[in-house]
Amino acid sequence: MIQNKKHGLEVQVLGDKGAIELETNRLFYEEQPAPPMPAGIVQLIQNINEGVFGAVSLGSSSWDAELASTYKGDPVVAEDNTDGTLEQLIGFADSVREGKPVPGLFEQGYYGSVWTLLGQDAIDTGKVITMPDKLTKF
Repeated sequence: MIQNKKHGLEVQVLGDKGAIELETNRLFYEEQPAPPMPAGIVQLIQNINEGVFGAVSLGSSSWDAELASTYKGDPVVAEDNTDGTLEQLIGFADSVREGKPVPGLFEQGYYGSVWTLLGQDAIDTGKVITMPDKLTKF
């Protein structure tokens, strides 16, 4: 997690195969997918068609201009996926109307709290913490 005044709080997961930016819902592979045609070749063809230069000899097919990467990453989850807030509000409204508790609400809160406390303990002690084998179960 990183934070500054320009970008705010961000969570970035970096690894040897790529990076995930949860706030932008983007997955960036370390080995980027090849574009349909290299940008340098497209630029060269446009220059030839516009008559920028006369005859051009190419030494090989590997010529590629050194341009900044335009790779925008891939979605981590489908763009139409929500963060779950709407579904939680609908579930809450349904439980109020029906007079029934939200299924699993207390269990989710309990286990979420346990993981939060374990995570804070790991940060404070600098040790790897695992979920205890024995927890009060509902």
